[in-house]
Amino acid sequence: MQLSAQKIFAWGPAWFVPVMIVVSTAYSPWRHYDSWMVWPIELGFPTLVLWHIALIVAKPDPWTRGDTIAYAILNLVCYAFIAGLCLGTVTGDWL
Repeated sequence: MQLSAQKIFAWGPAWFVPVMIVVSTAYSPWRHYDSWMVWPIELGFPTLVLWHIALIVAKPDPWTRGDTIAYAILNLVCYAFIAGLCLGTVTGDWL
């Protein structure tokens, strides 16, 4: 099975959440507030938003855009929730 560039581009945002979990777990032993270690987590959300906008615009068929929009909403909600947990892990600041 060969992966095309289009499939890699389409499934790229789904890899942000597992990577963020691994990175924040790796950073957690050296945690402190106002650390550079939170930048990848904070920059991930705007990157995901732009990536999903590009995916929606790139869909030539308007009938499949609904699936892409649902994928974007689900992925962004999951990322926001898990990013909050990962920020707490990295900074040690739990609300």
